Amino acid sequence: MRKSAEKHRSDGEQRIAGDPELICGVKREIVESFLKLIRDYYRKADRASYFMEEQGHIMNTSAVANLRDVLSHLATLLDPATPPEHHQSQLENSEEHLRRAILEPYLVVIGRERRELRRLLEQYEKEILPAKMNYPSLADAPEISLIRSREREVATLVAEGRAAKAMNLWNSHWEEGIGALLKAHPLLIKLTNDVRHYLNEYRYLVTTDEFHAELDGLRRQMADQSKALTDRRPKGSPDSSALMQVLSLAEFKLRKAMRERPDNERVVQDAFDTLLHGSGLRHSRERVQIQYGSKNYVPDFTIAELDLAIDLKLCGRDGREKEIIAELNDDILGYKSQFGNILFVVYDLGLIRDVELFTSAFEAHANVLVRVVKH
Repeated sequence: MRKSAEKHRSDGEQRIAGDPELICGVKREIVESFLKLIRDYYRKADRASYFMEEQGHIMNTSAVANLRDVLSHLATLLDPATPPEHHQSQLENSEEHLRRAILEPYLVVIGRERRELRRLLEQYEKEILPAKMNYPSLADAPEISLIRSREREVATLVAEGRAAKAMNLWNSHWEEGIGALLKAHPLLIKLTNDVRHYLNEYRYLVTTDEFHAELDGLRRQMADQSKALTDRRPKGSPDSSALMQVLSLAEFKLRKAMRERPDNERVVQDAFDTLLHGSGLRHSRERVQIQYGSKNYVPDFTIAELDLAIDLKLCGRDGREKEIIAELNDDILGYKSQFGNILFVVYDLGLIRDVELFTSAFEAHANVLVRVVKH
């Protein structure tokens, strides 16, 4: 075998030296065809590879492999040991690898986008179409028949591109197939984005409805709790509207009043003081001292007409939650000796995980309310 290869190599070298129509022992016309092939189509393969990486975010390893095979066939063609009768096949095989390097990236990216569109269309039919009449902003959402029509237009162009894959010649039909894929892609992206837009709009609207429903539920809960407190108070006490106003300031206004994360309770108390002043509620700040047992208690705020003591706490570091629990249990005993109603507002910087568990033990006491405000 070694002698045979050396004989082929020697024969090739003699052909190179003896025939001006040969280049590296290969017919000039085959070498020229090979070079023209690379000249005319390498850049197209490079653009296709870039398209796959830029549009599909996929590393185009198949294109790299195909281009490597093109160089491999060129090396085999120029090898003096390759018999002349095999030269043409090296050229033809290189053509096929270049065609794949150009065509396959478009088919891969478009195929993935079409699968995503089909997934979105299933959700579109299930979610958007039944809800169109309920939301004015969805009134212009296209009917499924129109979307399917646009989808078929894309499918027709993709079919033209796939037909080019079966061709073994560089010709106008092959070029038209590539052009059809280049035309199909932006149409497909536009259609996918349109469908996704209406799905996102619908889900935003549903989430907003759920939020409003939850807010209404909280308002009803506040009203019920406020009414229960009012019913327990002595005759002649004010109605629940003032108490609801205080609760609303704590639950819905305090967080908005905090422009930055507070680093001490005084900042939280100052913000709530500003809200109370803005509401017009007559209140006192740290004016009332309560002597209970051997300890002196001073609520942050008191509202005489509501017989209400208000205390604000900041939960801003590890271990603070347990300290606040102890403080609230102690304050309840002291404040109850003089006030019929107590409100604790705990401003939490993300350390209280189970709010319901935290508040439930304190609210078991009559006329004690606890509100946890998340930053």
